[in-house]
Amino acid sequence: MLVIGGSGMIGTPVTERLIVAGYDVAIGVRRTERAASLTRSGAKAIAIDVTRPDTLPLALAGFDAVQLILPSGPRFEDCFRVEANGAKAVAEAAKQAGIKRISYLSGASNLTADHHFPPVRAKWNAENSIKESSVPFTIWRAGWFIETLTRLVRAGVIGMPGRGMAAAHWLAASDFGDMVANAFATNQAEGKTLFAFGPELVSLRDAVRVFRDICYPGRLILSAPIPLLLSATRLVGAHEAWFGAQMLRFLEVEPEFGDSTEARRIVGSAKITIKEWCQRRVA
Repeated sequence: MLVIGGSGMIGTPVTERLIVAGYDVAIGVRRTERAASLTRSGAKAIAIDVTRPDTLPLALAGFDAVQLILPSGPRFEDCFRVEANGAKAVAEAAKQAGIKRISYLSGASNLTADHHFPPVRAKWNAENSIKESSVPFTIWRAGWFIETLTRLVRAGVIGMPGRGMAAAHWLAASDFGDMVANAFATNQAEGKTLFAFGPELVSLRDAVRVFRDICYPGRLILSAPIPLLLSATRLVGAHEAWFGAQMLRFLEVEPEFGDSTEARRIVGSAKITIKEWCQRRVA
């Protein structure tokens, strides 16, 4: 099995759970040195760049399944250049290589071809390319990942963009990895779009407080209006922070979308709460 994007914040725990589940895993990354810790766990690293479609057929040769975890941002155009176009290129190469299943991590939004928000529209394009490729697929529309809370730690404080009222079923990446492993083991997940949600519905404000109290006790939580953050991050060229603020502004307007009942029936339920995840991180 090839995990493209398997060394990132979400990809690393997913790859680790696939290894634990007994899969023979290779990690597709642009720079193989980023996968050093995972290669020590039994995975091998393969240099792959999804923005170079001509290199993909050879890279995918010999694999029977592909898990796609592609980055969005940090600019809106990158969502199409890397995620949408990358997914299309991988799907086309997978068809040539005889891949038996593509699994793709999308997002839990109401995806449409003409959605006003570019990252959502890019994910719809990626999903559509995979579905049109005729390669058997499983598409995951996942909620917010608990791991993203670590990105709020800046310069001795924990920043919380906006009011923090938007809520989601926060999902641990390791739980998602178990879902992916279970999906590859059953034909019931083939041709499905599954919603992957965590066990509890929690607002961003409450999630940040739990994260602070356990992982960074005593740290100041600094809240700032999202329009101010967008202006400041654009001014200094902090593209990742700007993109993160854009995502949170979107989520305040359009909440988590979908029903995870079918996913729970086919691949099981997520179990790790935010509190448990934080306690494991500290331990």
